[in-house]
Amino acid sequence: MSNHNDDRARLLRSTEEVQRSGGRIREAIRVAEDTEEIGRNVLIDLERQRNTIDSANHHMEETNTNISRARRILTSMARRIVADKILAMAIIAILIGAIVMIVYYQLVQKT
Repeated sequence: MSNHNDDRARLLRSTEEVQRSGGRIREAIRVAEDTEEIGRNVLIDLERQRNTIDSANHHMEETNTNISRARRILTSMARRIVADKILAMAIIAILIGAIVMIVYYQLVQKT
């Protein structure tokens, strides 16, 4: 009879061990599913952040293009301003020279 009781006790311990192992397996599966869900959410966030960075990079490239274009326009305008000032000074010098010549010829003819 003690053999039968020993077998029964071993069977009960084995059953309890299987139940505990099953519980640990279910817990491991739950943790794995939770981890998988967290991983999916992280991937979604990373994709969103990548799209944000790509968009910011695109805007930055457009801004750099616009700045370069504005720099070229401003440089061209500055050159035109200098050229216009030189032209205006040349015209003023010619007019002053013409006035001086007219005044000189007026004075020479009177004498």
